[in-house]
Amino acid sequence: MAGKIKPVEYFENPVVTRNGEERLIAWHNAVLKDEEGNIIATLSSGEDITER
Repeated sequence: MAGKIKPVEYFENPVVTRNGEERLIAWHNAVLKDEEGNIIATLSSGEDITER
């Protein structure tokens, strides 16, 4: 199973702000690999989609 886990490229989850407000965040994720195909990092970007 090691090395065979498929990365989650998109998901949504609620987060609670400092003032207690709940916001819905859409996450976009990418796995970064080196020239040999080894995973070296992940890159994630979150977008607030609460108002949609």
